[in-house]
Amino acid sequence: MLNKIKYLAIFFVVGILGWYMFVKPEDYIIKFKVAASPGVLLRQVEEWSLLQNKMDSLSSTLNNKIPFEVIEQSITKGDMSLEINWSFKLINDSITQVLVGVLENENSMYNRITAPFLNTNFKKMSIGLVQDYISGIEYRLKNEFKVKFQGVEKITELRYAYIKIEDINMLDKASKMMEINDKLVKFLNDNEIKDGELPFLIVDRWNFHENTIDFKYCFPVKHKDTLPSHSLIRYGKLPSGKALKAIYNGNYRTSDRAWFTLHDYAKRHGIAIQNKPIEFFKNNPFLGGDELTWVTEVYMPILD
Repeated sequence: MLNKIKYLAIFFVVGILGWYMFVKPEDYIIKFKVAASPGVLLRQVEEWSLLQNKMDSLSSTLNNKIPFEVIEQSITKGDMSLEINWSFKLINDSITQVLVGVLENENSMYNRITAPFLNTNFKKMSIGLVQDYISGIEYRLKNEFKVKFQGVEKITELRYAYIKIEDINMLDKASKMMEINDKLVKFLNDNEIKDGELPFLIVDRWNFHENTIDFKYCFPVKHKDTLPSHSLIRYGKLPSGKALKAIYNGNYRTSDRAWFTLHDYAKRHGIAIQNKPIEFFKNNPFLGGDELTWVTEVYMPILD
């Protein structure tokens, strides 16, 4: 009986060591938690990767993405090349667990042996990269934007005039809005049909993989039997209905942080939604000021 137990223990230890040395996909794993949604954190990796490429000693490539869950990245610094796998799991409505798996193909065996005991260059670089990312996201969460979930609310029916913009990167959204604003406002004012000072935006298509969108930039209009025509400007009606709501504070360029928050909330609570956010802007960006005081009401329509 004792021999059986001994052999089973040896088999178990050998199995674990074999898995650790030859099967486990990463050489080293770093874990941490952040008070933000998985979508926000994954998007931050993408932007952080772009920033890294501006540094002379570091190059970064994004290899694969499973929206809201996983992103795979290759980083080269000097003579060291790393494969990094980021995975994100929502623990509750405000906290995400992040696992960062790091692999160096050329020295994988050595790294696996030494990582638990020695502070090697591989380990230092892995920890340093993750610490840089954590510092960046903490700074942005404190200084650049805030998102607060509000719950379920009803969208009121609204008639509007709009100009449609198609297939642009999310980061170009705000500049496109400013570019077409004067044209739309002038037409509505000249024809005395504008029914509100501040615009809103309806997203018709949101491509998670490419971070591109199609959207309508809108102003409310007065209800009339006939409305003036224009080669670029069209009219529509926003139907009433229930939606998840969040308040976003920050530059309109990065308001997709609120979209991610609403998407992740819906996924966690089993709520069927349309991934077509609607944003009502409460401040005029042309007036400048502290962007953290800018308010955007963001809605994600709930499917009936």
